Amino acid sequence: SDCAGVLGVLAARRGDRAAAEEYTRTLVTAEQSRFQFGRALLWQSRIANTLGDRERASALLLSAFQRGLEFDVLTHADPDLLAIRPDSIYRKFAHSP
Repeated sequence: SDCAGVLGVLAARRGDRAAAEEYTRTLVTAEQSRFQFGRALLWQSRIANTLGDRERASALLLSAFQRGLEFDVLTHADPDLLAIRPDSIYRKFAHSP
């Protein structure tokens, strides 16, 4: 899923929405496999954010945390997530019932 994620973000950066969405579909399938722990959702979030869909990117990142993604310094400083403020999304997740 990391390869599809990187290629999806690169496609989104160059404005190739069709390719970015194709990689997103690949990541949706990848997330269904075992032991992803939200990793494919993280990549989907990065792609959505790069395409300018902040609301979807935030929802995907929250889902990634719910599936077991760890919040670490790399997530905190991720340039592809900066606009959606991953720290605040993690705090929202950590304080939910």
